[in-house]
Order: sequence, then structure tokens, then C-alpha cells
Amino acid sequence: MLHAAAFGHPATHVEWGARLARRSLTWLTARDPGGRLVGFANVVGDGGEHAFLLDTVVSPDDRRTGIGRSLVDAAEEAARELGCRWLHVDYQPQDAAFYEDASGFRPTQAGLRDLSEPRPQPGDDDAHPGRDPRYLKYARVERERRWLLAAAPDLATATRAMDIRDRYLIGTRLRLREVTQADGTVVRKLGHKVRLGDGPGEVACTSVYLDDTEWDMLAGLPADILEKRRTVLPVEGGAVAVDVFGGHLVGLVLVEIDSGGRQSIDLPASFHSMGEVTDDEVFTGAALARSS
Repeated sequence: MLHAAAFGHPATHVEWGARLARRSLTWLTARDPGGRLVGFANVVGDGGEHAFLLDTVVSPDDRRTGIGRSLVDAAEEAARELGCRWLHVDYQPQDAAFYEDASGFRPTQAGLRDLSEPRPQPGDDDAHPGRDPRYLKYARVERERRWLLAAAPDLATATRAMDIRDRYLIGTRLRLREVTQADGTVVRKLGHKVRLGDGPGEVACTSVYLDDTEWDMLAGLPADILEKRRTVLPVEGGAVAVDVFGGHLVGLVLVEIDSGGRQSIDLPASFHSMGEVTDDEVFTGAALARSS
């Protein structure tokens, strides 16, 4: 239940005890005074110097209380005591501040294959011009669907919220993004998106995180501005991001689902969508920014 609540997927029965006993170096839990499980982290190893931090979760009701940092610190110490030198972790861009700034991990280049999809074959680049290895080597593939809403839905069940200010650099495919988290943490990055097909529904996205000096240098370039408040809501089968726009787009509300390598899910009827706009160029970020 904790894993499902934290990652926004349906609860399923998993024999965690048997899995951990068979695969893990160690695992850690956090409980509240009443004994309720509120946090978990799993450490697996390669039998040598490398350990891997997996499934780090904190109950949505108990986040931003230091539990996640304590779990990561305890996992690090346990791996060290077990003779490991290197601790690896994978994370989404929105979690970079936690893992890199708060927990001391440094970003590295790594590879990932989705084993549920066929291996790309010679000639695929001809059928899909965007599938050039130069673009995909360090990119994360986004498969997003978008819907237009008449108004923002009830946000009471939100798992996180953030303010986003995008600067689409004029004459390029580059975007500067500044994200302010609910706790005031600010993350700045330079993004580059390449379409993998004929429309905007599938793109390869590459990001570079910037320090203050780098940001100040690039932020002075001519750009079209886009401002929005993003709120993430859990739904059956995953999560949705509700974007309430500001600036010249006040009143616009879009909701999107990024299925990544998972099976695409539909927007629940409770959102009262006015229609899907995934393939409508008018509702892409760059086009909205230029509409001012």
C-alpha cells in the first residue's frame, strides 16, 4: 500500500518479504509512533563494491519531515558497513534537488532499456527521423497526452505542487526552466526536446542542470515566457499533472499524463475534459509561449 500511494499506481499483492530476503543486501523502514509504516528503502548489491538504492518511498502524508533524508543516510551507512564503496540511485529530474543537493549524490551518465519494448533495429531511423542515436543516448523519452479543461479540478488530493517559469529561447529548440518547489527549493535547467514522430506526443528530452552563474548568463537571451502552477494528482493507474497558467494565459488549464514506457492511461471522466489536445500544435509549450 505504501509503494502504491507513493508512486501513484494501483495497489497489488507483492511478497515483499520473500523478495527482500532473496535479492537485498539490506532494507530500512520508518514508522510513526503508532507503528504505521511511513517510509521504506531497499539496498541491493552486485556482490562486490557496488550497491543500488531502490524503492525509496515516504507516505504522501509524511513527506518533507526529514524521513526520506534519514532513510537515504541510513542506507548509505549500511552499504558502507557491508563493504560497498559505491552507492547508485536512479531518479526523475524533479527529484534531483533531493538526491543531489540534500543527499550528496552526483549526476552520472547511465543507460536504460525498456525490456517491454523491442530493440531498435537498423533502418528505424529512416522510419522515425527523430530516433537518431545522437538524440536518444542521454535522453529521457516522454510520451505525453494532454487535455483541455474548462477549470481547475479539486486539488485536495495533490501529492506535490510547484511553480514553473519557462523561457523558450527564440530561434532555437532550447528551453530554460525554473522550478520552485513548495518548500522554496529552486531548480534550474536547460532542456532540449526532439520529436520522435510526426507530432508532439512523443519526444526525447535531454536536461542539463544549471548553477546560478550559468542560469544568469543564459537567462539574458531573448525568449518567450510561459508561467504555470503544476499540481500532481494521483489517479487509478498513475498520476496526472494539472497546469494552471498565469501571465498572458490566465484562465487556461491543461492536464497531462506522461506514460513514459508504461501503457497509456485515459484521463478519468471526473476531470470533465473539453477534449484531448495532444496532437494540437497550438497547445505545445513553445506555441503557448509565443502566443503572447
